Amino acid sequence: MATKSTTPVSVAPAVAPAVAPAVTGKFTGIAGVCGVCGKPISPNNQTGIGSTCRGHMGKVGAYYVVATQQPTAPAYMPLTALCNLAQTLGVSRGYAVKLTGGDAGTRAPTHKVFTIYAYTQNGKLRKYVLAAAAQALTNLVQTGKLPA
Repeated sequence: MATKSTTPVSVAPAVAPAVAPAVTGKFTGIAGVCGVCGKPISPNNQTGIGSTCRGHMGKVGAYYVVATQQPTAPAYMPLTALCNLAQTLGVSRGYAVKLTGGDAGTRAPTHKVFTIYAYTQNGKLRKYVLAAAAQALTNLVQTGKLPA
């Protein structure tokens, strides 16, 4: 059997409440976006390029070895596989990437075995390292020594 509620019922107001303006995705204090990468830049930026992109101008990929055909196993492995191995060994993915000289290839690799081999496939840049980099990373984490 249904019971009657004693809670008072409120009546909706006759006037519609004010609606907040739609969010446009722009934040206050942001001058715009970087012309290279699209990240927000500060209002003090007069160049239209973010500081990181300005620092990388002309350097991106400077330490890549451009592969004319896709590097394949067993001689090569994707950079992501090296990063996954780093996590398995208990170090960060960034640690593995720094060994290669950075994702953008703006610095020299710490050892030739960590050189990035870049290959463009269907308009996307694929990055590979020598398969020997896996053993070198394992030795580095366990003993603290790079290969000779």
